[in-house]
Amino acid sequence: MSANDGPRCGRCDSPGLADPCTSCAATVPPFTRAVAPYLYGGTLAEALVAVKFGGREHLATSLGRLLSDAAGVRPLLAGAACVVPVPLGARRRRHRGFNPSAVFARVLAHEHGVPLAHALARARETATQSELGLADRRANVAGAFAPRRALRGAAVLVDDILTSGETARAASEALLAGGATEVRVIALARTALADPRRAPGAP
Repeated sequence: MSANDGPRCGRCDSPGLADPCTSCAATVPPFTRAVAPYLYGGTLAEALVAVKFGGREHLATSLGRLLSDAAGVRPLLAGAACVVPVPLGARRRRHRGFNPSAVFARVLAHEHGVPLAHALARARETATQSELGLADRRANVAGAFAPRRALRGAAVLVDDILTSGETARAASEALLAGGATEVRVIALARTALADPRRAPGAP
């Protein structure tokens, strides 16, 4: 398991890129900072695939604890009003039986004493992001999320994998529309922005 601790974008945490990366420089994300402490690959990739496609909820809890203890996570949770998981669409939720991002968010909320808020809903079903090229990912998730409740203060959005960052962008926009004053993003793993299709099932 490799830490995402080399040169990386200070905004989206994409490894091996300039700060800011080309994507963040061209279109500034609506979130203020993203942290993904591990690089997607090896045993971590195998574990995430088992969680997402093998129904291994207990393993998701263990990965949530790993994320909770990782470097860089605590500062993003400091002073936050709530922790919000990226929601699954109804079809995918039925198929998997649980939402891994919600499990991660639940562990983070418990371990760091920040309220858990299921403050986002899927406004529509979307295609799997990993099946799309970079150019199609933004269109796929545009308008895909809607706020479920009014928010105040900083919200921490939680997901499993960051690849292109388009899911995080769209979900952050919905949280801001719901009243959040700031959105920070925490994910377990990060893939290289230049190769968005190398993480099966990545958002």
